[in-house]
Amino acid sequence: MDSLSSAQDTLSAANARPDTIKIGKKVGDSKSGYDDMQTAGGANSTGADLKSDDIQTGSWLAQSLSDKIFAGYYEGKRKLKDKYNLALGTDYMFLNQYASYSFSDRQASSGIFRLFGTWEALNVQDKLYGALVFKIENRHLIGTGLTPRNFGYETGSALSTASFKDFDWGMTNLYWKQIFGRHRGAVIAGIMDVGDWIDLYPLLNAYKYYLNEAFFNSPAMALPNQGLGLVGSFQFTSDFYFSGG
Repeated sequence: MDSLSSAQDTLSAANARPDTIKIGKKVGDSKSGYDDMQTAGGANSTGADLKSDDIQTGSWLAQSLSDKIFAGYYEGKRKLKDKYNLALGTDYMFLNQYASYSFSDRQASSGIFRLFGTWEALNVQDKLYGALVFKIENRHLIGTGLTPRNFGYETGSALSTASFKDFDWGMTNLYWKQIFGRHRGAVIAGIMDVGDWIDLYPLLNAYKYYLNEAFFNSPAMALPNQGLGLVGSFQFTSDFYFSGG
């Protein structure tokens, strides 16, 4: 009887966990199973970056070739999500700007490396959701001269022409996100960028949409945005919500 039960358990486990985990095949599919994540916040929040960076997109490479090259990477991410409720993302961006007229330097270059993720510590269907969110960044100057963050001022602009700046290593997100009331309410507390949660609009992401500070920062918001904060929001109806912090 024990041997039969053990064999049945083994067969059930094999059927439940296939040896090959298929990544998203169609454009718009999540490659690591992040499509069911709760992402209260704006387009620049860590949750939004995790989902948008993980979707299958059109490519100038044959899709079957890119799937083969990165299949192990996305399979590993999916296993981390399924087994430990840990979602991870990483990216690297660099920017070079050139100006025909400047008071000093005529070129500015810098890069940004980011490692970010969420650990879902509490997820009870549609009733209650809690997660620890983190983001580590390294922003650095490439070459000599200015970063793009300061380059605009040298060319006579009243605002920065890009957010790429130099501050070495830093923990820019480390907060607890609690969602309740069937996803209608949220409370966030910890180290954050308040612009991820207040005064939101879909294109507020300086790395994917608009570089110029005139478009991605609100002049009504106090600066700097980064720091220790507390934010709460509640969606009363589909057309009415309250948010503050």
